Amino acid sequence: MFADEFVLVSSAGGVERLRELSESLGEDAAGTDAAALREVAAHPPLECSLQLTAHGERPAAEEGERAVPLVASILLRVRLPVEYPKTPPVLAIEDVMVTTQEPLGRD
Repeated sequence: MFADEFVLVSSAGGVERLRELSESLGEDAAGTDAAALREVAAHPPLECSLQLTAHGERPAAEEGERAVPLVASILLRVRLPVEYPKTPPVLAIEDVMVTTQEPLGRD
């Protein structure tokens, strides 16, 4: 299953600033700009929402009945904690829906 939609919850400008600061720090810990390092450390956790959709079917309950095509969708909020990747992301289910793919009112 892949994400149908990705929405950045964190401020796009804040994420771009974090990227700039992170790239400016480089890999030399001894030569790191202390002010930039403090700004990176103070940045709030990054968050995004993912919408995932799966298609399937409910098998026929009795012989002679037909299978019912279904679609399920979940909206998942993902927060990367300050300690990430040493600490796993925080996942929150925002919404879940399972319904038939067929038009309503059909017998």
